[in-house]
Amino acid sequence: MSGSSRSFGIVFLFANSAFYAMLNATNRQGLNAWATGLATVVAVALNLGAILLFGYLGASVATVVTEAALCAFGWWFVQLRRPELRLPVLRIGWRILAAGLAMGAVLYPLRGFPIILTVPAGFAVYAGAIFLLRAVDAEEWRLATSFIRRRNPVAQAAVRGGGKG
Repeated sequence: MSGSSRSFGIVFLFANSAFYAMLNATNRQGLNAWATGLATVVAVALNLGAILLFGYLGASVATVVTEAALCAFGWWFVQLRRPELRLPVLRIGWRILAAGLAMGAVLYPLRGFPIILTVPAGFAVYAGAIFLLRAVDAEEWRLATSFIRRRNPVAQAAVRGGGKG
């Protein structure tokens, strides 16, 4: 149980680092301190009760809930008095969640197969679902695939005119 509950925390860790960077980039580092302080209060309160009642499993769940609280505080502080930074969480988030669920539905029956097979399968399903659900716009898709185009000499030659000058 504790391993599976901790894995949910990874989602929040990723988002928290983005919120931290956004607040720093907009010269609002003080709000990072507030978010961290509020999350600390949440962590202490949850750990006092959860560890006493449920031991290490309670601590694991309290950690995930604390990361979720830090994520919520970060999201709130990023958009605070900066409407141009408001994130359309619900409008975009459901598509990303649906793509993750599609990937999980494909990978769950494949859980006994070697990772060398499951990782490419998961990537293909997730990328396909992201594309089909239009979870990213054209510019984001171009940025995400630019690495592949840079590493592909055939694509580079086509872009440059095939070396003809």
